[in-house]
Amino acid sequence: MGLFLALLFLLLTFKNVAWVPIKNILISANLTYILIGLIFFIIGFCFRIERWKIILLCENSNLKFKNCFGPFFSSFALNNILPLRAGDLARSFLFNKQLKVSSGTVIISLVFERVLDLVTIIFFLGIILNLISFEINYLFKYASYILTIIAISCLIIIYFPIILIGVIKTIKYQFSKIFPRSFSRINDQFEKSIKTIKFFNEKKVFKTMICYSILAWLFEGAFYFFIGLSLFSLNDSLSSILVFPISTLSTLIPSTPGYVGTFDFFTSKTLIISGFTTSMALSYTILIHFLLWFPTTIIGGLFLIFNKTKIFNKSLFSYIKN
Repeated sequence: MGLFLALLFLLLTFKNVAWVPIKNILISANLTYILIGLIFFIIGFCFRIERWKIILLCENSNLKFKNCFGPFFSSFALNNILPLRAGDLARSFLFNKQLKVSSGTVIISLVFERVLDLVTIIFFLGIILNLISFEINYLFKYASYILTIIAISCLIIIYFPIILIGVIKTIKYQFSKIFPRSFSRINDQFEKSIKTIKFFNEKKVFKTMICYSILAWLFEGAFYFFIGLSLFSLNDSLSSILVFPISTLSTLIPSTPGYVGTFDFFTSKTLIISGFTTSMALSYTILIHFLLWFPTTIIGGLFLIFNKTKIFNKSLFSYIKN
């Protein structure tokens, strides 16, 4: 399904494209603005890592930013090159020994991450749609309303722990009935998940997480802007900011590793609707997609390469053995 959609969206995006103008625009890109954009991008990721660390503190109070840096980037690197969200699975089960936290805690942290990211991105989308004045505002208005309802619903679920805890207890009960022999081994994971939810819903922690989420995506939005500035004029770069939330939301659609096809289609079409030429839109799409993919893949890949013995011997094999 993901491969089919990726090929379909790639065909819709790049069919009958003139490559010479795209090549010329990319060659003329301002490297200084690209470098500034990448700095903002990495800072945004650092806020996301710090946010993840705060959730994990409920089980390991001695956890440091540097302990989370490698596993976080590694999960993105694996998602960029392997199917089935392999990076999320790795973050849940591969780095437990290094982080000194349980899989249950990490899984719940991923749920909180996704919800906070969704809520924050939709928040920014709503602001941008209300600030711009061309037709795209009307085109996406109703879709943004639906997404806003979904985001608020998700926020309510994590803000009121009784809902999520009830779901986990139901899963726990069903698991005990279906797999009674294995239940004793996994019961501790359920309990730690519930503990993580309660920790997250402490007012101070919740507010801190919201602040880090806003800062993280503000910096990523700045990254999109400066990449636009490296290719276009200031006014065009401001218009390209709309791409940031829409292209990010497009990654929710099933696709291949690295969101090939889906990301490219929605990014380019948003720019074209905004008034960009096809060559300008595709130039920006190719550059921004590469810069989103390359740094995270390299940083995460290097961490995996230089720590592969420690990770696989102490984490993966011990998990399989147990």
